[in-house]
Amino acid sequence: MGSIVLFPPARNLRRVRAVAIEALDLDGHRSSRFIRQACRTLFLELTVAFGLPPRIARIEVQAFQDAVQAEMIRQTYCIHETGGSA
Repeated sequence: MGSIVLFPPARNLRRVRAVAIEALDLDGHRSSRFIRQACRTLFLELTVAFGLPPRIARIEVQAFQDAVQAEMIRQTYCIHETGGSA
């Protein structure tokens, strides 16, 4: 029987971008809550559906959260880029 290799959630650009874009559309507290909820959902998926140990799942969730934050920064600069000096 073969083993399943989990694709790192932080590299799932579709999911990372979807969370980042949604979070950017919300105000500060709601944005933070939305990101936390997305991370909780991911943690549950990793531990329950894929059977990862919680310690490993937390590492994956942290990497995902870091990727979302980086994407939010990238999206912000892309949206506000005016071609002038920064």
